[in-house]
Parts: sequence; C-alpha cells; structure tokens
Amino acid sequence: MLIRRAQGDDLAPLREFVEAQPLGTGWTPDSLADTLQNPQDSIWLGFDQVSRLQAILITRVVAGEAELLNIVVAEGMRRKGWGRALVGEWVASMKKELVKRLFLEVRVSNLPAITLYENFGFSEVGRRARYYQPDQEDALVLARSL
Repeated sequence: MLIRRAQGDDLAPLREFVEAQPLGTGWTPDSLADTLQNPQDSIWLGFDQVSRLQAILITRVVAGEAELLNIVVAEGMRRKGWGRALVGEWVASMKKELVKRLFLEVRVSNLPAITLYENFGFSEVGRRARYYQPDQEDALVLARSL
C-alpha cells in the first residue's frame, strides 16, 4: 500500500477511479480536476502493489481547520485497512501542517465509518438533518482537535 498526495498528472487514474466507484453527489472527474487546482484542497491516493488506485481521500484546509470532504475505497478493497491508512496519513499530515481542528460529516447509518473516526479521536459535535441526498439521511458532524 502506497499513500501519497495527488498531483496534476494523477488526473487519469482519478478519472478511471470515478468511473468505477460511486463518489457521491457532486463528485465528477471535472470536480476532481478543479480540486487538484485549488491550493486549499488535497486528494490523498492509495495505491496497491501494482500501482492501481484503490482509495481516495479529499480534504480542504482553511484558516487552520481541515475538513474531510470525501473518502472512497474501491468495492473489493473495503474492510482491508485502506480507510484507516488514508485517515491516519491525513491526520498525521495535518498535525505537521499545524492545523488546529479536523471536521467531517458521516451518515448516521455508517457505523463502520463512525467507529473508524472515533478510533482516531473524533467525536460528535452536531448533526445535519436530511444532509445526504436523495435519501435525506442525517449526517453526524464529527471533529477533533490536534
């Protein structure tokens, strides 16, 4: 497993990943290209031993706070440590960059993700009613200080 931040020349594997994996509302190849151009945003990539992209984490840093915008692990790679590795790399990097606080939203029904985030020290600070579309599921807002 190799984890690193995306660069401009990573757009081709990102496009392939988006075509194969549902990223959620609003995430398209064009939006990922825009994310790569935004200096406040970063995309973390997780590659397997044969250099296939298996997981991504998208984040934004503004005014000393970082938000995890999206994390997706390829269908066949779930429950194998990819999410844990990406979140761990992100948290460690944010500490080095002197970010003060981390935030994220997660579906209230996504118990494996909630457990993962709690294991990294995140706790609930709020709830967003009917946040996820089209099913109108609530989101938990989780945060932690660094």
